[in-house]
Amino acid sequence: MNDIIEDVARIAGIKAARQFKQALNNPMTEMFERIIAPQLYRPNHNTHMHVSPNNKEAGRNHIRSRQIAEGRVSTNNLAFFSNVMAIPNCSMDEDGNERWDAPSSRVVWGEHQVLTFEFDNNEPSFFAEQLSWLRSAGKTKFDSPIGRLFEHCSQWVDFAGITVVYSGNKSFHIHICFATSTARAQGITEHVRAGLVRHWDRLHPEVVSILGTTAEPDRQLRFPEQLRRYPGGNRVISKPNHPLGIEEGQSVGQTVMWEHYRSRALRGSTASFFDPTLFVAPAKVDRAGGGSKGKGMVFSATTPELDFCANKMKSIYNERTFPAFVDFAPYAGAYRAYFTNHITDTNPASYMEAGYTVPHIAGSNPLGLTHQNMPRLPRPLGEMMEQWCEEFHAINDVERTEVERDFALAVTDAETARREMGRVILNTLRDSAAPLSWICAPEGISKSTSMFANHPRIDSWLSADCSGLCMYAFADYESAREKAEAFNATNAKRGYYGVVIQSFERLYNEACAALKVSPISLRDAANGGFRNILHAVEVIQPMITARLIADHSVMWAEIGERKPVLFTVHAVAHRWHLNSPSRLMAAASYWLVRGDDDHNTICRDETRLNLLIHDEVKTADLITATPSVHVQYVNAMVANAPEAWGANSTDRVRAYDAYRTQHPTDMAYGDIMLIMEHHGHDWAEVVTSDSGEYGAIGADGPYAAALGQRWSVIERQWPSQVARKVLVLTTETVPTVVARKCHIDWQIHDLYTPQIKRDEVVVTPKRKVTARNLPAFYATYRLSDPDIAIVGNKTKALPDAMTHQRARGSNNLIGRHVLQTMVFVSPDEFAYLEALNEWTGSTDLIRHRHIDEFNQTAGRNLGFRKRGDAKHYLVVNLTLFQLLVGAPLSRARYAMTVTANRTVRRKASALAALDTNASPLDVMRAKLIRQDEFQH
Repeated sequence: MNDIIEDVARIAGIKAARQFKQALNNPMTEMFERIIAPQLYRPNHNTHMHVSPNNKEAGRNHIRSRQIAEGRVSTNNLAFFSNVMAIPNCSMDEDGNERWDAPSSRVVWGEHQVLTFEFDNNEPSFFAEQLSWLRSAGKTKFDSPIGRLFEHCSQWVDFAGITVVYSGNKSFHIHICFATSTARAQGITEHVRAGLVRHWDRLHPEVVSILGTTAEPDRQLRFPEQLRRYPGGNRVISKPNHPLGIEEGQSVGQTVMWEHYRSRALRGSTASFFDPTLFVAPAKVDRAGGGSKGKGMVFSATTPELDFCANKMKSIYNERTFPAFVDFAPYAGAYRAYFTNHITDTNPASYMEAGYTVPHIAGSNPLGLTHQNMPRLPRPLGEMMEQWCEEFHAINDVERTEVERDFALAVTDAETARREMGRVILNTLRDSAAPLSWICAPEGISKSTSMFANHPRIDSWLSADCSGLCMYAFADYESAREKAEAFNATNAKRGYYGVVIQSFERLYNEACAALKVSPISLRDAANGGFRNILHAVEVIQPMITARLIADHSVMWAEIGERKPVLFTVHAVAHRWHLNSPSRLMAAASYWLVRGDDDHNTICRDETRLNLLIHDEVKTADLITATPSVHVQYVNAMVANAPEAWGANSTDRVRAYDAYRTQHPTDMAYGDIMLIMEHHGHDWAEVVTSDSGEYGAIGADGPYAAALGQRWSVIERQWPSQVARKVLVLTTETVPTVVARKCHIDWQIHDLYTPQIKRDEVVVTPKRKVTARNLPAFYATYRLSDPDIAIVGNKTKALPDAMTHQRARGSNNLIGRHVLQTMVFVSPDEFAYLEALNEWTGSTDLIRHRHIDEFNQTAGRNLGFRKRGDAKHYLVVNLTLFQLLVGAPLSRARYAMTVTANRTVRRKASALAALDTNASPLDVMRAKLIRQDEFQH
């Protein structure tokens, strides 16, 4: 023992030697007792932790763990351990060699999960720096960098403790341990390995920051099956030049240098470390045609990987600070980076080789650049390029269009996101080969702002060979009015003017309200023998006609000599190809040529659309899906009086009333007309079945009646009829899936931003949060936080609250704290979504619908709309939240920090109790292990 203490003193100083002496004199074994021994070998759970004296045992199998548990093998010579894995199967190949199941395929939940960070640096001073992380500058062990890391991790209810193990060479393994019972209680069961790797990535920058180091940890330890240093184990030195001067073949103890574990979570802490949105399927990398990953990677000078690495270098080394990166060049089987030293430097002589972390300065150096004042890479250039290539492939893993890949690679922050979004939109609008385009992109990414700024260019492209107007369609009139004002702020002085076009029904009702006149209904007009409501108004309400003419004149006076740009709602846009009053009355000549034979032709020519921008599309905008009995009812009604249904609107409503008298129905006239839109066309028929998204549907449950229903589905045709070019914008997955199924040839760009850190949503699953008791829940919540904005269902009459539908596209929640609720969908919506599952061949649209709603609402005050310290809280039904875990969560654009409520904590406690309630045989095995360890 004295020898190693003297060696440490020689290399790292007296303080470091004292640390080793104290650790050797007072062995710490809590990690072994709490984490390793209980999980080492559990045949009743079909799990084990691999332990070994070296890293060469086949398949990281369970044999040694079993032998230790049975008392047949000592633990004296152990050097490595892994996280919990399933016990593997073994087979023999043709040559008689053992073939074990791959460790990466066997990663499962254990009672505890160990996330390990090792910083490997060859500098002698770094050995002393690592020991300084463990030294206290105050009265307790927590007055140290590692103590601060412990306190940081204590915010999570499932954090267990930290053990720091000397590796036996020049580094230390920092084992951060988390209990998994809370995660398992949340129902996280799929893609455990991928999720754990992502959690290592998430914790990585926090560890580096708290320790205050510029070094980077070994990324191989991200993988839970990877071997890591066993606490209290032994390492046999296999290479020369040991930092402490220990010779090859000698054994060095893997001393536990710092250790502390909690007996319970901090009072009031409820947040879970494990984010369910990270437990999704890992992306599949297609490396066909690309460079091979690893130390032998060979780049072609034209490969996208090399361009990606170059962009990374330019973000670090540029003309703002110098030296400025210029280019890569092949050198000695790897790549060398070249730099200029100052603004007038035309000879990039400074360079960085694969093993360097800073440039070597060559040539003129008027700025006095040195290793101390230049940016330093966290790892040598060659290793950084390998990591950047991994990042490149992570971005390009899934099958994506060139536009989608370029967007993902280019977007690194809000500024680049807005720039690239504008580029995608402009290129899409200029592409004459794609009259129907679809863009799915994150919330708040300034899609409208980009189009408004470039409207003159857009209009000139579209009007080059055909005159026409541009229209923007939104979910409601308030949004349309808000966007028109924003458009005019940019374009009113550039020859364009945005006006809100309301439906005829809305114009008429507003005029009646202003003049205090009772409006005429369609049924009133039918009973009066008029062709339609407008005909009736012109005959018996001349004061309303005068008001409509006056309002029309005011609108066109505002427009003046400028070219109008129309802002309206979806319903008006969808019927623009028809001779509806809503369209015709938007024409400047409408009242001037009223009564002329060519009146409709003139008005249609004046209101022809070159472009429709359709914002926030919904599934119902694309298809009509309804129970088949409704279609059958309408077909029978039309067959009963075919001449009436080919006539004017009042004839149709009379035929509807007459038929409904003999054949009662709960279908409203508007529902009838929606189906009539497709009369004479072929509907697809599907029968709803249980996709399993809501778990087991009991025979008496609220969703049972939705199964086995026959539904009719048909595509709506407005996209190919209303304008020369249509661009649909959405943030949602469900309508995008439906659009891919449609026969209309959409050019679809599904954009994402993998390089931007996700904002956090604090999630609280609660069993009693249901649609029925939401009003009571809101009232109770408001008592604790009266200023919070609420978005959810059943918010009517609640101040400072809105529905999810109303929140779509709103900017009114920017900078505010928001509470969002999520409950099961209604039985009717469940049936509708199961019908869509059948029609699209999907099994996940119900879950995607929930994630779409989550993204939409969280995007009101987070992401690109985040200002200040705005916080977002999601309270979700516990059972629903457990069902959402899985693939659809990969579409969640915001990180979920789950707080463990009482129910989850009880379930987690029960799971933890099951974990520790071992069989007598397990107890005996653990006892044997402990005895052997203590003797050692």
